[in-house]
Amino acid sequence: MIQNWPEPEVVATATALRDVDTELLVVPVLEGVNDAVPDELDKATGGELGRARSRGEFGPRPNELFLTPIVDGAWKARRVALLGAGSGGEGVLRRLRSAAATLSIEARRRRIGDMALVVSGMSPADLVGQALTEGVLMGGF
Repeated sequence: MIQNWPEPEVVATATALRDVDTELLVVPVLEGVNDAVPDELDKATGGELGRARSRGEFGPRPNELFLTPIVDGAWKARRVALLGAGSGGEGVLRRLRSAAATLSIEARRRRIGDMALVVSGMSPADLVGQALTEGVLMGGF
């Protein structure tokens, strides 16, 4: 039996985090590169992201995922996920691709309809964005 899956849509935009209208806002985290949780995002979750980091519930370990609701009604996204991808340096694009594939599988399991991946703080942004997109698409198969 062939199942009709919706065509994936990939859009790149430069939008403030609070204005991204999505079910899941995903922040990939690389140790030593962008491992500090943005203050505005931590505040939007009622401090839950910072607490998860300080308790050791989330770290930038490869393929680690932490999801929590956004409780600030001024934000358009409903939930946020921190996505661990290990350390920067050699093999980073491969690890980002792998982490994004893991994310895609988990998002489908949780019936998450759409997500937005944040690329800020990582460079080169075009290659990081490409690796994340490839991973999400590969995880959908």
